[in-house]
Amino acid sequence: MVQFTGDYNSCLFSSFFLPFVVLPLGTSPFEIPKVLLAEIIIELLFLFVLFGKIPFSFTILPKHLLYTISGLFLISLFDLLFFQSPTVFFGNVYRLQGVFLLWHLLFFTIMVSQFIFFYIT
Repeated sequence: MVQFTGDYNSCLFSSFFLPFVVLPLGTSPFEIPKVLLAEIIIELLFLFVLFGKIPFSFTILPKHLLYTISGLFLISLFDLLFFQSPTVFFGNVYRLQGVFLLWHLLFFTIMVSQFIFFYIT
């Protein structure tokens, strides 16, 4: 069983509060702050993985999850390279749901799949 550090747990736990984030400035007070904060949280989790605070191994991942994520990454990379438009990478101004957010969410899926949830009985 893998035990994670308190930093990782608090970073992962903070992602559950994203629906309550509202920043009443700009064109979209609901979508853009959530997307930016989610990307920052995922990047912090990546730094924990990168500097070894989190034990991480691709061998633990189920093969179907790895194939699905690899397929989505390759399709998005193909779309980014061959169907270029001004909104492909970051998305439109109001929602920011482009390839950049998709790659963050795919990496978040890989990292969270390593996490062991305990059930309270």
